[in-house]
Amino acid sequence: MKKRMSVFMLMVALVTGACCNRHIEPEPIFTAEDFPLKVGNWWRYRVTDSLNNTVDTLFMRIDSMKIMNDEKHYFINTIQGSQIGGGTFIVFSDTLIIYEPSQNYNFPIFTLRFPFGVDSFYINRIYGKRDTLNILSYEKEYQLFGKKYPAFHITSSMWLINIAGRATNDMRISPKIGIISNDNYFDHQAGTQDIKLELIEYHIE
Repeated sequence: MKKRMSVFMLMVALVTGACCNRHIEPEPIFTAEDFPLKVGNWWRYRVTDSLNNTVDTLFMRIDSMKIMNDEKHYFINTIQGSQIGGGTFIVFSDTLIIYEPSQNYNFPIFTLRFPFGVDSFYINRIYGKRDTLNILSYEKEYQLFGKKYPAFHITSSMWLINIAGRATNDMRISPKIGIISNDNYFDHQAGTQDIKLELIEYHIE
């Protein structure tokens, strides 16, 4: 009886030890610090436009930052072919960022609310717009042009008054890098338009 009890206790100890030694990875979380907003940062994307049947490159660079109404405004310079445009990343707080283009709609209009992880869901109401944000999954190795990035898979939807239509984004965002890919679907008066962005190269200060 004592021998059986000793064997049983040994088995329990081995199972318990194995469980204790098993490494459990924490769920990945994306915070405001993971979105790289700093003057001098730039990104270059390949842009595929289904409506106009064109393939081009889009260059984006953060040129300056100004504090306005207790908000940080990061002003963006964009160049696509011969077109020069711009936009602004507006940091309302450590929990909310919105991108507003002044020109060039090939970069997605979106809001990001922090922190977020897989299965997070937010509804944002900013500047009279209603934007839904749904984090679907986390991919350790999302492949793009032969490179691998850790990335969150996000979908968002927003009604745009100026084009009388809805914009839907299917986005991958990588910590410390930013948006690495996006399918931007516009459903408006001119028809359905799919603008696809894919990161080619980038520089983070």
